[in-house]
Amino acid sequence: MKDYRSQALDNILAFYDAEYTPRRELLYRIVREFESQKIQFALGCSFSLFVRGIVDDFHDFDVLVSNKHVEKAKQIMKEVIGATLVAVGGNGYCNSDDYSHWQVSNCDVDLIAGFRVETFGHSLHVPINEEIIEFLDFEYLPYKIPVICVEPLYCLYSMMEGWQHKRRYKKLLIEEYFSYVPPSKDLLQFYLSSDDKRHSSVAPWIQRRVEEFGFFQK
Repeated sequence: MKDYRSQALDNILAFYDAEYTPRRELLYRIVREFESQKIQFALGCSFSLFVRGIVDDFHDFDVLVSNKHVEKAKQIMKEVIGATLVAVGGNGYCNSDDYSHWQVSNCDVDLIAGFRVETFGHSLHVPINEEIIEFLDFEYLPYKIPVICVEPLYCLYSMMEGWQHKRRYKKLLIEEYFSYVPPSKDLLQFYLSSDDKRHSSVAPWIQRRVEEFGFFQK
């Protein structure tokens, strides 16, 4: 049986290696400044998988913020963090409500409000809210880091496979994780629903795949 907790702790310890220093210091600044301004946010994508022991590395930070706080978050990135705005807007597949790409030295940050992926003829919209945020509290970290739950990330990576086939790898890693750590049925089914209040849906084959794997039977 895989020990995801042990791998997560190994990752956190590695996070203090010299190669991670710029990213670590940037993360702490973002967490400190966003919390001081009461901005609702959470880390998603690779970093969220990294601190759970699902992957052993990450490149940049995907910071999901609430729509009502995104302008303030961008102001902090520019005026307080000193980040450089590199790009804005969607790419035809990831068309979030608000997207901006920032750089601090060699560190990259994607600031995203209302994460939306449009592939396979469907559109999945994942606005941030308290239900999809977890606070991972490791004794080695000076802050409780808010991260996005794995369930919506699974749906996002499944949809992103229609944009970049390489995303399939992380989708499969999450499926393996679910075989050891069963997901929340209510939360996963909410994002798999094709008839919710947000007019958001995933491709039908993603729903079928979840049913075939029987994630909720353990």
